[in-house]
Amino acid sequence: MQIMENIKNFITKRQAIYAMLAALYRGDLDKVLKISEEVSVFKDFLIKKGYSRDIIEEIKQDREDLLEDYENLFVGPAAILAPPWESVYETEDRLLFGESELQVRKFYRNFGLDVSKKEPADHLAFQLAFMSRLFSIEEYDDSSKVKKNIKGQIDFLNNHLLTWTYKWYDEVAENAKTKFWRDISRIVVRWFKEDLMDLNNVIKSIK
Repeated sequence: MQIMENIKNFITKRQAIYAMLAALYRGDLDKVLKISEEVSVFKDFLIKKGYSRDIIEEIKQDREDLLEDYENLFVGPAAILAPPWESVYETEDRLLFGESELQVRKFYRNFGLDVSKKEPADHLAFQLAFMSRLFSIEEYDDSSKVKKNIKGQIDFLNNHLLTWTYKWYDEVAENAKTKFWRDISRIVVRWFKEDLMDLNNVIKSIK
């Protein structure tokens, strides 16, 4: 069916974008660079969302500055300027392994994904990877499975990604030394809302 083929194309592109974002927020700029040189999906996505610079050349030219900014914003060892964990933003104490972390971990488990208990499951990179991994090629012919996974993504956006990333972005915007992290993070947070609308439209079209 043409509708399912269109949905497959939509999902495939989204899967790639979320995977690239997961790599980006793991700090794996080398992977982002390598894949961006081979396929244009992520670069095209950024351009469409108003990113005016060439991400390939930017990473090549400014790699060390971008990694230093990444470390300061998201890792430490000094005070982490923009903590990338959902649970940090749910209480004034800004502690890891809060209630939302347990909820995220349970959500992953419901879809067959486990994260080591030593790692906070609500890290942004894990959440982005989860959004990407909800689909695999062999599942596209099973409309009920596709619908279930799209519903899972809608729920995850509503209950997790959209509840805290706008607060996280405020801290990125305030503390980032490079336009790279500030601009891409702004695009990502805005895109979550657009993606939610797209997913709601797609799920309505599945019989």
